[in-house]
Amino acid sequence: MKVLMFNTRLGAVQAWGGDTTQMVETGKALQHLGVEVEILADEIGCDVSRCDLVHLFNLQTAENGLRLLASARAARKPVALSTIYWDLRYARHPDNLRFGDGAFWAKFAGVAPKMAMLLQRVRQVPGQRRQLRAQSSLLLGADVILPNSVAELENLVAQFGLPQLRARAVIVPNAVSPPTSLPTDVPSQCTAGLPEEFVLMAANFHPIKGQARLIQALMKDPQIPLVFVGRGGTNTSYGRHCHQLAERRGNTFFVDAVPHELMPQLYRRAKVHALPSLRESPGLASLEAAVHGANCVVAVHAPVQEYFGLDCFICDPMFPASVRKAILAAWNAQPTGRLRDRILRDFTWPKAAEETLRGYQWVLQKGGGPASDAAPPPRHAVLSSA
Repeated sequence: MKVLMFNTRLGAVQAWGGDTTQMVETGKALQHLGVEVEILADEIGCDVSRCDLVHLFNLQTAENGLRLLASARAARKPVALSTIYWDLRYARHPDNLRFGDGAFWAKFAGVAPKMAMLLQRVRQVPGQRRQLRAQSSLLLGADVILPNSVAELENLVAQFGLPQLRARAVIVPNAVSPPTSLPTDVPSQCTAGLPEEFVLMAANFHPIKGQARLIQALMKDPQIPLVFVGRGGTNTSYGRHCHQLAERRGNTFFVDAVPHELMPQLYRRAKVHALPSLRESPGLASLEAAVHGANCVVAVHAPVQEYFGLDCFICDPMFPASVRKAILAAWNAQPTGRLRDRILRDFTWPKAAEETLRGYQWVLQKGGGPASDAAPPPRHAVLSSA
């Protein structure tokens, strides 16, 4: 079996994110199962006749996947879709305007945030309608969808009004790689000058992720060291804003993005990993940090129960007091190892690849016909909450 993979977020390899990791690691694990995988950098002019199946990633930027969907349909090749999606309508925040939409909106949001958000909402309506049409087309055109959780599937069903998605969904867990030994020269490369223990946040700088919210939540607790690692800390307006907050707080450290294989050294020094994000499914950094022994603070806006059960500390990122309470609880708690064991049992890339292959085999066995004719997949891989 040969599969062509494509991430609809253009530049996903250059601007690496969790969706990129999911695509690349899933591809590697599938190859161990005998699947030939080719990751496309660009879908323009792609000859889909040379594959058995097309696998698209990321519904958020669906418009960029419609061309490849049409090519696959014309060639009668089945399409799988890893949705990596969350409804963000609740996540409107002045910071999204101040640091994401140019100088005018930045000033407007700083002076009159509620009015700026209202006008921005009106301004975005045409684009949002076009985006929703593209997302609906991709959901309806895919033969099998592969959400990362039952919560994500139900989010899609509710937002798009498509209960039929349940009949052709296979839940594919997001995952981590088991810990491996580290080279002895790693510490000097990415942990030099850092405290012996700290609260870590591993994420590219963006208002959705919430670095500023984390600093503000712990502004009155400067005795707890904060460490941020990720792209955009110095060359974006939001990153510079976080630096300004950090100067006021003190005891806050910034590490430029480091290669993924070096991240375990930071995870192992972290007493707590905090991700007060408005969108995660569930957050690869949280899973990776937990595997290396950190207590994890996660946001309510994620499939918390399916992945973390009761072995995490939950916050509402819209409220600094909630973020602070969760972090202080995590900082003062002894790690139990239960979350680590749970992740290594249920959420590894080989398991994700097995469920992905299950979805592939189902659509190939039924002939890759129109999605509307789909019979239920062999089973839903409902994630364990035990």
